[in-house]
Amino acid sequence: MKDNVGCDLLGNPLPQTYGKVNILKDKPSWPGRLTVLPSDKVVDYVLKHAGARPKDRDDVDKRIISDFINRKSRFINRQDEVGGHPKVKMVYRSLNVPDKNIDKWLEGFSKSLE
Repeated sequence: MKDNVGCDLLGNPLPQTYGKVNILKDKPSWPGRLTVLPSDKVVDYVLKHAGARPKDRDDVDKRIISDFINRKSRFINRQDEVGGHPKVKMVYRSLNVPDKNIDKWLEGFSKSLE
């Protein structure tokens, strides 16, 4: 609960709990490498990092971020409401799978994501 923030659509604060809640002094469990941002840093962080490729956002990512910044977000029921499915150019790349040590080769992909 520490530093949690909840707001309605107009930005007014909302209660985080209802009724009698016992707030713990210490976290009962916490993943070792998990780092939590202070609530006042979250929006800027998400705006900077959101999307499949934040440095090269497509039109859909740009629209979503713009709607959020301008507080024009809404529920979308059909893709037609937001311009339909995006038209993307096909990209082909070769994949060279080794004949031996495939497991080690695959592990190399996961290590590059750490």
